[in-house]
Amino acid sequence: FYAPLATWLGGVLGLVGISAAMAFTLLVAAGWMLGSVGVYMLGRRWLPAPAALVGAALWAYAPSAFQGVWNIGSLSQLSASALVPWLFLAVIRAAEIPNTRRVSLLGVVFALVLLTHQPTSVLVGLFIAPGAPALCLWFARRDKRWLARLISVGSGLVLGAGIAMIFLLP
Repeated sequence: FYAPLATWLGGVLGLVGISAAMAFTLLVAAGWMLGSVGVYMLGRRWLPAPAALVGAALWAYAPSAFQGVWNIGSLSQLSASALVPWLFLAVIRAAEIPNTRRVSLLGVVFALVLLTHQPTSVLVGLFIAPGAPALCLWFARRDKRWLARLISVGSGLVLGAGIAMIFLLP
C-alpha cells in the first residue's frame, strides 16, 4: 500500500513502449527539473534572480536527492520533493489573493503530493498546518480579510485531499 503516482507515470511510459530503465531515467530527469524550477519560482517571490538561481542549484545538488535516487531508487520521494516548492508557492498565492483559480491550483498540487509519497505528505503537513494560517494573517494585515484567506487556503487543501481520496480512502 504505497502512493501510486510515480508508479502510474512509469506505467504510462511503459505503455507507450519506453523501457523500464529509460522510464526511470526520464522521470528522474523530469522530477529534478520540476523541483529546480519550483525552487527558483519560489525564491523569485522574495529574492533577486541570481539568489533564486543559487537556491535552485542547491536544491538540485542536495545530497539527500542523490541518496534517494541513486542509492535507494525512490522515484516517489524525488517526485514528491519536486512538488513541495510548487505546493508552498500555491499556498502562498492562495493566501495572497484568494480566488477560485488559485484555490483549484492549490488543490491539484496538494493532491499530487498526497498521491506521490506518504512521508513527504506528512512532513509537508507539519509545515502547512502552522504556516497557512500565519500566511493568511500576514497577507490580511492591510485589508483585514484573514477569514476569507483562511477559507480559501483551507478549501484548496480540502479539495486536494478530496482528489486524493481515490488513494487515501481505501
